[in-house]
Amino acid sequence: MGGWKDAEVKRELGASLRLVELKVLKARLMATLQVDVRVDFQRITVPVLYLRANRDRLLQSGVENDFNMPGVWRTDIEAPHFIFQVVASQAAEAIRNFLRDRDIRNG
Repeated sequence: MGGWKDAEVKRELGASLRLVELKVLKARLMATLQVDVRVDFQRITVPVLYLRANRDRLLQSGVENDFNMPGVWRTDIEAPHFIFQVVASQAAEAIRNFLRDRDIRNG
């Protein structure tokens, strides 16, 4: 997470990651790198929210361009890759705003 501000979050995330075997983390990364659903993604017909961590050091620069298409709304959040672990309340607020602005309700 680089120079991210909250030392407690860094410690907790590090402790959580240490519980997962390195071979499992590597396998997850390799599986992710082998998937390309950009063509499939264009067939989605419901509104999509893309939460972009603007301090992400894991995803290559420019990946956000893959999401520039109709029906996709991008919200930039000041955070590293692990948005939900680091700034959960900001992520939740972005999701609430997205749903409210599109008048999307439960059920």
